[in-house]
Amino acid sequence: MTENNATEVWKKTVIKKKRSSHSYLVSQAGFEHVGFNKKGSITPIFLLKNGNSFTNRAIMVPGVGKMLLNNTCSVDSVLSILASSAADSLKFKNAIINKSSSNKTAKFILKMISQNDFKDIYYERLLLVLQIFGDKIKYLVGGLKSIDMTNTAVSMASKLMAHMPSFIRNSNCKNNFCSVKYIETTSTMISLNKFNDEFSIQEELYEYLRESEEKCVYCGHQRISSIHPTTHILVELISLPEDLEASTSTVNIEKSSVTLVRQNFAKPNNIKLCEIEKNLTAISEMYYLRGVINFHGGERRGLRSSTGHYTASAFRSNGKWETYDDMKTTVQSTKQEYDVEFLIYTI
Repeated sequence: MTENNATEVWKKTVIKKKRSSHSYLVSQAGFEHVGFNKKGSITPIFLLKNGNSFTNRAIMVPGVGKMLLNNTCSVDSVLSILASSAADSLKFKNAIINKSSSNKTAKFILKMISQNDFKDIYYERLLLVLQIFGDKIKYLVGGLKSIDMTNTAVSMASKLMAHMPSFIRNSNCKNNFCSVKYIETTSTMISLNKFNDEFSIQEELYEYLRESEEKCVYCGHQRISSIHPTTHILVELISLPEDLEASTSTVNIEKSSVTLVRQNFAKPNNIKLCEIEKNLTAISEMYYLRGVINFHGGERRGLRSSTGHYTASAFRSNGKWETYDDMKTTVQSTKQEYDVEFLIYTI
């Protein structure tokens, strides 16, 4: 009885305290807009694995046979950054959706951010690869066939994005009677020579997009050319010795064939990711850095080689880096510095 009375008295005399406006239990103005776990808001992408997959089982393709893929790091790296770009940019994603019915690269990019069907993903990647490298099929024992995908990231990006160019160049002759008055050409990427750390992609892009005049080869009159970027800008960076710029053996290095220069003088392009330009402006449109392709192959001089390994580091919409390595099963931590060969910007 004493115990019960004590409880009764306590219940009656307790004072109900007013909850503080600072209590974590009370909804505060603007509280719902605070990104406590911003990382969780990004859309994950499918992590591609080297070869057919880690199981490396042959994939049957009707009309082709049992197929094996080898050394897929370059294609996997490029596709991974394109996929994370579509995941982080609604404008770019919509552009990819519009292309997906007729473009296998676009179709595959969407699959990487919308589904997790292991078998379907690798089957579709094989169909995409066959479209590009169908002439490189080799015959193995037991009726198996294989494709060695060893390639540079730049070459792979050119093939994957052949029908989704970065730039459209319009050339218009001032002579109304010119036999070829209007010409339209496209470029999958811009290749830039980097001589020192003062290099600026933005400044190089301004120069590249500047309207130019030239003599028309068809009629001799003046022809005006203008270049416009599309939904994305792919950038190849070629790191060259600083003294090459003033070399008497190379006439106007900036106008020389990038391919020839690269073959003879290209060197590792070690860059701190924090120093890469995160935004580019082109024709009043803003383009955002979505990721870079890194080469792992030790010290090299001269011919840019595909012998080594590629990884992709994506700069996600939450401001954090994610690194994808198709020899690993999970997203990797990102280092401060890489040998960067290729960059991808999108709207």
